[in-house]
Amino acid sequence: STLKRTNVSMYLKQSLDHRVVGVSFLVSFLGVYVAVCVAEQLRQSLIDDRQVHGYKAKISRSKKHIIYLATVGLALGGVAVWGMHYFSLLSLVLTDPSSGEGVQYQSSIPVQVLSFFMICITSTVGLTIASHDDMFSRSRASIVDEFMRGTENVDSFNIRKVSTRSILFTIMTKKVDRIILGGLVGAAGIVSIFFFSMQGIVFPGHVELNVGMSILGAVLCAISTIFEYWILFRLLSIFPEKEWLRFAVAASGMFSCAIPNYLALGNAKFRI
Repeated sequence: STLKRTNVSMYLKQSLDHRVVGVSFLVSFLGVYVAVCVAEQLRQSLIDDRQVHGYKAKISRSKKHIIYLATVGLALGGVAVWGMHYFSLLSLVLTDPSSGEGVQYQSSIPVQVLSFFMICITSTVGLTIASHDDMFSRSRASIVDEFMRGTENVDSFNIRKVSTRSILFTIMTKKVDRIILGGLVGAAGIVSIFFFSMQGIVFPGHVELNVGMSILGAVLCAISTIFEYWILFRLLSIFPEKEWLRFAVAASGMFSCAIPNYLALGNAKFRI
């Protein structure tokens, strides 16, 4: 509808179309799940190469490995993250509180296209960093052997006193710096494209974001993305047969995409 402009500014009433919100969650979940499946193909390819050349040898990334990583980046960034963001904007409904009529808005196409390439690149960079985690390219037997070599100076009596749970905890938390860094890069991409794309919303006014909720969304996104990467690059390396872990990665990835979008979008104000 056409807004009647006055000298008095006001805030538009906003709501979300829950059907479109549901579609955004489904698209994001499926995108992350596809990324997990392709990442496992990358992992198996790296394991095969290390078994041929030896685990201590440095294996350069081949063209096949690069294609795998780019595909994972496209599925995670282009489908899961950007898809969630795109549908979250489509779910937004603005209403003029004085007349009760809907207010039309548009999303800048150049901004959305640029944000698509931005998130694909940042996701691929984050995934590349995390994929250099040493345990990601090892088989479970090799991971256990590596752990046992690290206990050569411990006598057998004390080793027996260490529970299986303690051993697993040590393996799962040892040298996770690359996973954390990769997760932070991935989260930075998610948060950045959302705030960048929000500036591309075209309507007769401007958007005012809630700073506190935006910061909270960014922090929760970072925590969730690191957790997602930790399951993908470390936990699945130890338990590759656990299908529920793949769903856990997809759910965590979906949460990482949703939090900065809907927490900030739901608390933003549209002023005219």
